[in-house]
Amino acid sequence: MLKFIPLKLKISFIAFPTVLFIWSIVEEYKQDFFGMVRWTSLVITILEFGGLFVLNRYWRTLWQYYPTLGYIIFPDLNGIWQGTLRSEWINPETREKPGPIDAEFTIKQNWMSTTVRMRTKESESGSTNCTLDKKNDGRFSIIFNYSNTPQYEVWYRSPKHDGTCTLVYDPTKPNELTGSYYTERSTKGQINLKRG
Repeated sequence: MLKFIPLKLKISFIAFPTVLFIWSIVEEYKQDFFGMVRWTSLVITILEFGGLFVLNRYWRTLWQYYPTLGYIIFPDLNGIWQGTLRSEWINPETREKPGPIDAEFTIKQNWMSTTVRMRTKESESGSTNCTLDKKNDGRFSIIFNYSNTPQYEVWYRSPKHDGTCTLVYDPTKPNELTGSYYTERSTKGQINLKRG
């Protein structure tokens, strides 16, 4: 999320309290300059880490009180999303594509990280890394790599694998995500989800 904050605002967030604090310390310790620098650097470090902790912990609350943050920075996609996967894979035995596969995605976001978990009746996937992207047309994307672990009973036709997925959020359809996935097994498909 930090990458979506304008640079001027990031600098202001750090510079203003720093300058204010340094000015107050200089006034207090005009005689002991090096002692002042030591204390100033300690306090600035504590304030910056404390600020990041507070943002990480209470970012969701800020989203709730100020919904425009969802348009300016990144929308709150936390929660359970249910829908279907449509695979382009062709079953070699039947020579047909499988029907839609019911899936449940759980997205967890905070200021510092985003994770995605996916479950179907046969497997479970977890994101290994996520990137958030704000598009020029006003839409947002979660792009992530994942590792999929199928249930033991289906390993013969669906072994463990890794893949990549892109989920797109359109603010005009706030309860929908659409996207696609691609796996290292050269399978791919479409995803359609609704907020649960």
